[in-house]
Amino acid sequence: LYQQKLHEELLEYGTTLMNSKAVVTKGEAFRLLADALREWQRGRKEEHPINFLQVVQQAGKEQPALWELKAHLDSPFFTHKDGQLSVQEFLRIFSPPRMKEDVKSTREFRIALHESVAKTIRNYFLVQEARRLGLQNSARVQQELSRWRDKWVFEEFRHSLVQDVRVTNKEMQQYFKQNEDRYRIRKDRAPRFSEVAPQVRQDVYRVQALKVLTEEITSLQKRYPVTVYESVLDTVSVIDFRKSRWATLQLYRSGTNRLAFPTVDPMWGGVGSRPFNTASEKER
Repeated sequence: LYQQKLHEELLEYGTTLMNSKAVVTKGEAFRLLADALREWQRGRKEEHPINFLQVVQQAGKEQPALWELKAHLDSPFFTHKDGQLSVQEFLRIFSPPRMKEDVKSTREFRIALHESVAKTIRNYFLVQEARRLGLQNSARVQQELSRWRDKWVFEEFRHSLVQDVRVTNKEMQQYFKQNEDRYRIRKDRAPRFSEVAPQVRQDVYRVQALKVLTEEITSLQKRYPVTVYESVLDTVSVIDFRKSRWATLQLYRSGTNRLAFPTVDPMWGGVGSRPFNTASEKER
């Protein structure tokens, strides 16, 4: 009942707020964004999410849709009763929606983009309201920001280490042949490389990235020696996993898909990447 009432109250508040703002999105600006985003998604090779505004600002004439959007950065993207936001200002707060690479329907793509744009505009005004109330200065918000800032800095460091990792078709073919069984779905039919190529590429990338991260951890281990007293660590119990002592636990906020606390990338915990020494029995 609480969640239902909360949802209804939030929906009513959001609707009232947005109606009071009288937001009008410019059709031509939306079209330019859709075309540019589609062009970028089809041609991008980056494994790491990047700033889409930066992509637009760096676009050349060989990318006609991005180039056209770049020429309209100062044009209004949407207006509201108290002013407007330009295309450039909107792109500063906009994150390209995570869409499947094989989405071919223009209509489906635009529907997804429309929803993402609507949420971005809604969140823009919600943040304004929160700032008006001074909530950005609350102790709880500042503590949460500190935790997430550490995670984001960590992720940026991780990306800086693996940004040069590239996967070739030859490496994909070789990995597929060596691990063909893991891609088998039916017992009576061998998997075809063409059908699982995207997954193979991802798996090869992870293997190569883990190798780079493991080498970095080894070098850091020499600079920052750490000893973990596992006899003490074993006395700490979070939950009793009867089936596997290696099971992991992740806590999510109630009613959301957000982690309660930021966590580091699990790839750092791969085989051979243990960044500490285990205390001997004598040391224990």
